[in-house]
Amino acid sequence: MPRTSDDRSASSTHTYPSKAVREVAEFYQGSNLILGTKRRIAGLHLAATDDPYAFGEVGRPLVAGPMLAMLLAMTGRRAGLADLQGDGVAVLGARP
Repeated sequence: MPRTSDDRSASSTHTYPSKAVREVAEFYQGSNLILGTKRRIAGLHLAATDDPYAFGEVGRPLVAGPMLAMLLAMTGRRAGLADLQGDGVAVLGARP
């Protein structure tokens, strides 16, 4: 199960069910409503390292890492970028 602190700097951690985090990511990947996630991740290949979640075409700039960090970055939370790897991280981080 993914674990993180609420603001990524607090000492307390919370556990989130992997399936729930994946379902939220799957919802946001197709939506520009409020957060603009669909636009933010367009043209990237996302691959979770701790979950079967993947989005986008292989061969596109890669963003890989823990599912929760990916969800944070997909929805515009810059704190998630630090836990991600791949040539698509800089692209994702540069998008509003």
